[in-house]
Amino acid sequence: MPRNKAAVFSRTLIVALLSILLVHHSNPSGLSAENNRRWHWSSTLSIHNGWRLLGGQADGTIRHGTITAELYDDNGFHGMSLRGSIDDDDLTVTVTRHGTDDEPQGLNGIITTFGDGRSSMLVFEDYAGGLVIGLTRA
Repeated sequence: MPRNKAAVFSRTLIVALLSILLVHHSNPSGLSAENNRRWHWSSTLSIHNGWRLLGGQADGTIRHGTITAELYDDNGFHGMSLRGSIDDDDLTVTVTRHGTDDEPQGLNGIITTFGDGRSSMLVFEDYAGGLVIGLTRA
């Protein structure tokens, strides 16, 4: 599918907004390199009259080329589950949104791991305005 300037701009805007939200919501105090299970997350989803922004903490595991994460909002509600695979820096995940009638969604994205053990992940639908989820771990 050819990309037009509006779609590229929308995706760039979404990624920039999500990056700001991730920095705002990430609070790795109390986390150590040994505790790689507690993560922070943010997501955006376009709705008919605006954007829905969510975030909170997650329990996640990366092992042998697979990723799993259970995402909880700030009130402790189990909002989403992610299951997928990692190939180099590429992510392919299935997201299940709990508390909705939505079917599981396939998302693609990237993962970056820094020299000090921190990781940042971004997964998104393949069209501008779709679901975008970012995760960080300290």
